[in-house]
Amino acid sequence: MTTNVQAGLLTFPDRVVKHCHHFDSNGTGYMWAHACSGHRQEHAAPDSEIGLVMANHPELMPDEQDPKARKDVNATPVDVLALALSLKSQGHSATIISEEPLSLPDRDTLATVAPKFGISVKTLEDYMIGEGLAQHLAA
Repeated sequence: MTTNVQAGLLTFPDRVVKHCHHFDSNGTGYMWAHACSGHRQEHAAPDSEIGLVMANHPELMPDEQDPKARKDVNATPVDVLALALSLKSQGHSATIISEEPLSLPDRDTLATVAPKFGISVKTLEDYMIGEGLAQHLAA
């Protein structure tokens, strides 16, 4: 997957690294994201795309009225969708990789909102199988 990041085929917004660190600073996801974050060609979505997502689907982030909420890890889904929309508007294919459940009690998820923008959502396992990396999945 790191090769795909270096080739510009896989990216993630800066907030994903913070999100992974917040939930498991010793976990494989955080270590990988942190290690390859410098190789990304895209680091963040333009503010216009973030505004579009927030205007159309503020329910992606709980407590969207809180002015400090954008600085919190809860804003990660907004940043992910905004970056995918930005890449799509540049003519790139965009698919979001997410392990979020289909629904959460306090907000909508990427799996329910992204398809409304024409962006598909895959699990990490589905992505790795599609990329021919199934041998790297834990048994």
